[in-house]
Amino acid sequence: MVEKIKIAIAEDHPLMRKAIKDVVLQTSHLKIIFDVSNGSELLIEIGKNKLQPDIILIDYFMPVLNGLETTKHIKALYPNIKVLIFSHLDEKNAIKNLFYFGINGFLSKKERFFPLETAIKEILETGYFLNNFYQKIDLKVNRQKFVFAGNIKFTKKELDFIVLSVNGNKYNDIGAKMFVSIKTIENYRDSIYEKLNINSREELVKFAIKAGIVDI
Repeated sequence: MVEKIKIAIAEDHPLMRKAIKDVVLQTSHLKIIFDVSNGSELLIEIGKNKLQPDIILIDYFMPVLNGLETTKHIKALYPNIKVLIFSHLDEKNAIKNLFYFGINGFLSKKERFFPLETAIKEILETGYFLNNFYQKIDLKVNRQKFVFAGNIKFTKKELDFIVLSVNGNKYNDIGAKMFVSIKTIENYRDSIYEKLNINSREELVKFAIKAGIVDI
């Protein structure tokens, strides 16, 4: 008897989670070992479950711990587990960035056809599920130096500033959390605003949501 492929699902929307479960359950060689509503719950379940999933299906925009942060934890703690992200995210370089941080495939919720079974099969056979665009990705890129968001390259420090700023932190608090002076924080802000051609935090928030850096 062929051993079934073990699947875990992290999706905060109940109807979407049910739809994904229905697709998986219709495939005879797949089995769901658990499903949860966010990344934090996912890590808890993996830690206490004797059976580790072969592949995890993760929604990008989740509360508590989103798809990117969840992926970072998974790849650090369980490097053999494969990660398939699905999302409404449509900024190509933002999606490319997910591959740099270790995901094995991406499916768009906006597509009419959702080839879940094909994606799982390709990931387990080749390591990745890549459409025509993502086949061109250099998966060996140095992910530490620069971070893509939309079509813009940011340094790691600039990305940290964006996340903290968009989440409502004042510049003094950001400086304390990043262990730099207020002047350095202002330099990060000026550099980012120049790259994006914007002039306000409100515009930065809009960009960060569109590029998939944060979900508010």
